[in-house]
Amino acid sequence: MQVNGRTEQKAFASLNSAISYRNMLLVKRTRGRVTEQFDEVPRLNKAVEIFVERRYKDKVKSSTLYNFQTFARKIGGILGNVQLDHIDHQLWQDVLLSVQERDHISKNHMRAGIRWFRTLYAYFVEQEAIKENPLLYHFDLHKTPINKRRAFTEAEKKKFLSAAMSYSPKWYFLFFMYFQTGCRRGELVALKWEDVDFLNQRISINKAICRGKDNGLYSEFVGTTKTAESVRLIPISDKAMKVLKANYDKYKPLPCSYVFKPRRYSKLPWVSLSSVNNAFSIIRRLADIDKKLTLHCIRHTFATELIAGGVDIPTAQRLGGWSTPKTLLYVYAHSTDEAATKAMQRVIFSS
Repeated sequence: MQVNGRTEQKAFASLNSAISYRNMLLVKRTRGRVTEQFDEVPRLNKAVEIFVERRYKDKVKSSTLYNFQTFARKIGGILGNVQLDHIDHQLWQDVLLSVQERDHISKNHMRAGIRWFRTLYAYFVEQEAIKENPLLYHFDLHKTPINKRRAFTEAEKKKFLSAAMSYSPKWYFLFFMYFQTGCRRGELVALKWEDVDFLNQRISINKAICRGKDNGLYSEFVGTTKTAESVRLIPISDKAMKVLKANYDKYKPLPCSYVFKPRRYSKLPWVSLSSVNNAFSIIRRLADIDKKLTLHCIRHTFATELIAGGVDIPTAQRLGGWSTPKTLLYVYAHSTDEAATKAMQRVIFSS
């Protein structure tokens, strides 16, 4: 048990002795805790504001905070004006299912939202504004069909890059490097010329463009990579290095400049995350390829090509910045039949 910043841990010969000691610690913890006074139980939307300001915003990444606030707005559209202590477990159950059905939200995303609100309720219980946390109990959620992302086939990749070149050499450059590096979108657009090592033919991934809210307004900013494992060095092929060198020689940029230049009238010094999404959608339409192929499928393609090409799992995991082998293997398992055939030809058919 956490008591005034310290962890208390003790074993007992009997349950009654353990309960007595536990009760003593609860009294000790309550006396040592400074609670904030609430004249009345806040309504849900107000509770979210209080929780974010006083407890949450300095403890989580900006991207996590943004996701929580986005989810909270969905719930707040229904329960926003209801006091926290008037929302029981059954009402939460009904509202969660309603929001899930209305917005086609996956079961995993709904569970994340429940965890965020469970933490919010725990804060107000701790502050003695309410007595119970109705989110401690199980919720029945809809099983949503999982749209498994697959990798681009070689033909689809060629069609996409060809369409990208016809659409704009600037976007061809970005998406070509996307396929070559397998970076996450935020990592790629955060790349600066000082991160490109021409001598050793590699790039350094050490930051990412994130998004969140600043004073109530949506904004993009330079933040950390998704996980500690995401900080990495990626070797670059001769072809990719040639493309990078050509763009460097063309513009002669400063080392602190971003590799992928934004529009002239952009307020950001990097290509915005939303503009990458928009360009991808346009080019996919021009290439006339499967609409189920998403931007993130490019990253799946990178993983698939590494493993099908004989790269061992730990190395592929490190190059792609995946936190665990499980994530990487799940990506590969749902890649393409073409990739499976290549792997079989390399490992079995050739023997």
